[in-house]
Amino acid sequence: MRRFEIICVKNSSLSSFVVSAKNKYEAYRIAQNKTDMSIVSVKALLFDFSGFRFEHKISTKELVTTAEQIAILTRVGISFIQSLKEVKNTTQNKKLQATLEAVISDINNGMSISIAVKKQRQALGDEFVSMSELGETTGDIAYAMTRIATLLGRRAKISAKLQKVTLYPLITIISSIIAFFIIMTTIVPKFEAIFYRFKIDLPFFTKVLLGFEHFFISYGAAILLFISVFISFVIVRY
Repeated sequence: MRRFEIICVKNSSLSSFVVSAKNKYEAYRIAQNKTDMSIVSVKALLFDFSGFRFEHKISTKELVTTAEQIAILTRVGISFIQSLKEVKNTTQNKKLQATLEAVISDINNGMSISIAVKKQRQALGDEFVSMSELGETTGDIAYAMTRIATLLGRRAKISAKLQKVTLYPLITIISSIIAFFIIMTTIVPKFEAIFYRFKIDLPFFTKVLLGFEHFFISYGAAILLFISVFISFVIVRY
């Protein structure tokens, strides 16, 4: 059985849960029986660990694009809610679609822009919430959205620079781990055979090294797999 993440929305409530099914069609049917909310997205989970999983998120780049589009539309006289609808209809990100749909629904039900956006803080971020409040207070949504795009754009550039700075140390660490794994699983066993053949009384630290060798032979592949998954998780998430 595979596991699928279901993203759904109803009125002002955005929710997600996981179901087990043979395929996406069966997952959709199970989700329909489980909730009365409108199902927005059904996606297979590649990884599902206890305590965390890879999840679909709204990237900073997508938030920048969203803010820029809203700024352009509102600047030419299109209402904020109609601008949200236009962005929702053009984006390919299902979570962003569901988030904007929740904001639109709240505003249509009489909620203020700032409160409707604040309810989606986890998806949109603090900057989006703060600037939306500013735009509602000043009556200049276009300016507020432009400021959001500028702030998030700067943060994205800083994040990209940090990734470049940390890339070399990360490659060095990974290379060292791989080299250590190769030494422990190919070279050390040859010396171990020599030691036992001549019945040499080994020093304590040599015995410890051989203990590591046995450990890596038994669990080395699992360790490398875990490290690879962890690094992939960090790269995808950040």
